Amino acid sequence: MYKKEADGRIVPVVEGEYVNDIISTSESLFAGTSKGILQLSHAQAGKIDWLVEDKDIQSLFCDVTKKELWIGTFNNGLWVMNLETSGLLPLKGQSSGFLNPIRAITNYDSHTILVGIDGGGLYTIDRDSKKAHLLISTEDSTDIFLQGNGVYAVTKDRQGNIWIGSYSGGVSVAIRSRYPLTILAHERGNPQSLANNNVNGIEENTNGELWFATDQGISIWNVSAYEWKHTLSEKVVVTLCKGEAGSIWAGTYGDGVYLLDSRGNIVRHLTKQQGELMTNYIFSIKQDTDGDL
Repeated sequence: MYKKEADGRIVPVVEGEYVNDIISTSESLFAGTSKGILQLSHAQAGKIDWLVEDKDIQSLFCDVTKKELWIGTFNNGLWVMNLETSGLLPLKGQSSGFLNPIRAITNYDSHTILVGIDGGGLYTIDRDSKKAHLLISTEDSTDIFLQGNGVYAVTKDRQGNIWIGSYSGGVSVAIRSRYPLTILAHERGNPQSLANNNVNGIEENTNGELWFATDQGISIWNVSAYEWKHTLSEKVVVTLCKGEAGSIWAGTYGDGVYLLDSRGNIVRHLTKQQGELMTNYIFSIKQDTDGDL
């Protein structure tokens, strides 16, 4: 794991660990790794503690109000940690589908979180009762269904619509005011479509455009104009993170990190060969409250 210093230097923070997700609160930064969760204190530079060990962590979400850390694992279900007592409990009554990799946990509203499962579809979970409900999947008997159950990315836009990125199923959007889903998918020979159906990450830019990280670069969708543009073609883009002034950081599989302006133009390219990274395989990028990456 690395961070970008105020002077622009990229420096390692945690070495020798596979980091799958990073979240930041006002007090700490949490890194989900293949061996557990690392907690890094903002107040005490260099202080790093293992918060959870012996679990392959895929996704994290912090409920700041309840002081709870939601933890999605590779094959050990969904867990909730009380950050005040350090008590760690599995989600009660979770189905066998939760034993698949939990790739995404995100906020929907003050009562509900969304959980995307690789091979299990999309669930809603009540924050108070901790009860899970299957919202959308390929096997849902309602009119709401997905093209593929391999959910890798989930986000909510400003209108309350739910965007779902899946492996092989493209992008689906659950429109709050109407159903069924609107499906965004690659159309062969049509540049006015998604570049590739393997969608690894979704980010809404400050101008309202939606950026999709795919196995064939980044697709940028102007929702109001229903127009597509593409960048970093032929790159496997794994993760996206908002930067300053509408810019986007993009982590790739094998080609380091790109900084793109709001139009998708390359501003900076960080690689291992340049001495700015320890590896060119970047799976997660997050910006903390100090602006560090």
